[in-house]
Amino acid sequence: MDETVNRLLDEIEQQSDPLARARLVEEALDLVSRENDPGLWAGLQGTLGSSLIKTPAEHWDSALGERIVSAYQAALGAFTAERDPAIWAQTWRNIGATHFCAIMHGAGDEYEQVKAAKVAYEHAMSVPPEGLNPEVVAAWRSEEAAVDQLLARHQRSLRDPFGLAEQAAAQAEAIRRDAQSGIGPLPTKTEARYPALLNEEIAQLRLHLHRVIERGFPEVRTAAQRSALERSRWQMFRLAFEHLTEKYEAAERTRELFARIRRDETGFVLFLRGFAMRGQSRPDMLATAGQGASLEEGLAKQRLVADLAPIAVVWIANPVDSGPLELAMVDGDADQLGYRVEMGEGWEAAVRALVAAATAIVIHNPVITPGVAYEIALVDSLDRLDDSFFVDPRAVPSLLDGPHPPLLSFGSDAIDQIRERLNVGSRRPAPDLPVPTCHWLEGGARSQTEQMAAQIDDMLRPVVLDIPQGHLDLALDGRWAELSYLVLLEDSRALAVHLRAMSHLMSALDKSTLEEAHVLARACANYATALESAIRGSAEASSEIDRAINIFSRVRKRPA
Repeated sequence: MDETVNRLLDEIEQQSDPLARARLVEEALDLVSRENDPGLWAGLQGTLGSSLIKTPAEHWDSALGERIVSAYQAALGAFTAERDPAIWAQTWRNIGATHFCAIMHGAGDEYEQVKAAKVAYEHAMSVPPEGLNPEVVAAWRSEEAAVDQLLARHQRSLRDPFGLAEQAAAQAEAIRRDAQSGIGPLPTKTEARYPALLNEEIAQLRLHLHRVIERGFPEVRTAAQRSALERSRWQMFRLAFEHLTEKYEAAERTRELFARIRRDETGFVLFLRGFAMRGQSRPDMLATAGQGASLEEGLAKQRLVADLAPIAVVWIANPVDSGPLELAMVDGDADQLGYRVEMGEGWEAAVRALVAAATAIVIHNPVITPGVAYEIALVDSLDRLDDSFFVDPRAVPSLLDGPHPPLLSFGSDAIDQIRERLNVGSRRPAPDLPVPTCHWLEGGARSQTEQMAAQIDDMLRPVVLDIPQGHLDLALDGRWAELSYLVLLEDSRALAVHLRAMSHLMSALDKSTLEEAHVLARACANYATALESAIRGSAEASSEIDRAINIFSRVRKRPA
């Protein structure tokens, strides 16, 4: 180890002042690379976070909090929940505690901080307690309870007009009741595949219209209530719309890659996994459930993409995962995520085509789920075991039918072996690569959603917007619900038309009725204009999906 680094490490250990220690750590990090010494690099990142968090209150701000969280997240990249459960959990706990400190110091948006803290503590507590000190676990539970109290307080305020606390409590009670009565998840709806986070956003946009339908009369809101709700609904719509545009931007990237592969200009590596999170339809909600060692598959995928760059890594999307969330975690750099394929009803043929065409295959199998077992059997049936690398090859033989070649481990030299396969020109013919995405709704689910959107449109036509006041709130409730259905239907033309209608509705209001009316009117008009421009400028397409890619991928930036 470099003499200067050794000296700095000694000084760091002896330094009692946390800010001085942080400066020394930053000096050391300038001299230590993750590639050459990942353990030391990760340890220094953790020390940097634990030092900076002790900054005096008068110097705390949101930038400092982000800096601390960034250090801990960097350290996380060197650990896994399976291999380093205690360190992995402790680091997630530290991230949660950092967000809580930011709240206590008034740094940043309190509601965003408390949500981030909750997510971090959930990660920390997901590690089996057997590997942790019981006293530490008890302390973490106490900290998480404080975060829960803050979350509940915010969800009861005007800043959360959707009443998420009440919804969460009702859902928890429903799960408890189902568990006691032996009721499990409902059969999976194969005709509806969209991210769990998008499902929540869509549900909030429809919430108030559903309440009107349940009660039988519209709600009349105060100006303050209307202002809080419309601000929140606009933000919720932006998030839902971002799921739509990000999906097709990702599809365009993959479509362009597949075109190069068909022209035999490049090969690709296929990453297969078992999907850590699964959607569960229950009588009262759509839930997601995860399982143990598979939960770090996202990090494994990102590491593979980084290690193989610029070789293309293709992976199959888990329907419940959020593309915008994954993109945000890599600071918007899509190249760090590889190439995504979303599959609908014909998924078996699509997976078969990808397995047949891949130059090499990496199978993330720390847990043998039904999906992983199917993928391994498919790889075997297509004689691709010689080109496949397994995270746990010991778990594979029992899944194979008859004799098989020696299984390749995804170990320390696997990246070099994969690169060699690409370098020697062992690309395979790929005439049948799948369309890179599919509709969120298909078949009966799509038809039902189209009918519901049409029913809302029919309901809104006779609504008078001036007197009585309740008609205004009904119109707003209906318009947002209608837009939510159109997002799920991925209908660009209808979205443009109804965003323009929402803009006109907002423009007719004065500040005493809705303070942000003109701002929201302009924002809706911007989205409508962006869609109209994309529709006019999109190229002709041979299929409805290709047309959607051409349109939505042109909306490169979310309108202001």
